[in-house]
Amino acid sequence: MGIHRCLNLACGAEGTAGGVLLRAGEVLEGRDLAVQRRGGRETGIQLLSGPGRLGQGLGIELSMDAQPVTVGVPAEPVTFALKPPAEPVRHELLRRGPRVGVSGVGGSAEFPWRWWIDGDRSVSAYRPGKNVPGR
Repeated sequence: MGIHRCLNLACGAEGTAGGVLLRAGEVLEGRDLAVQRRGGRETGIQLLSGPGRLGQGLGIELSMDAQPVTVGVPAEPVTFALKPPAEPVRHELLRRGPRVGVSGVGGSAEFPWRWWIDGDRSVSAYRPGKNVPGR
């Protein structure tokens, strides 16, 4: 068992492999609660930067495993809600590259499975894994 609770969203039909690890977020409402969950230290835009910080700030727990996620107006009671952007992200702002902290070939440029929005300050910094080819 790891030390972090991360927010992984299953994507695709039931019984098929596929998912997305949400790596960062920006608090739009409920900042005091997110700060409290993160140990009471206000860290600005970095508050939910990185999958472990995001999971902790959102109150992710193992009991939430395999639960549906509501986007938009959530039903009560709610621990957190995902809010879609006011406008779609412009395609030219999307970036991709190697995954963060993944060792071996899976963390190399051969697998550019990490996506982010260029210029978004809440995105965690890239950190290569150990034994990554070509590093």
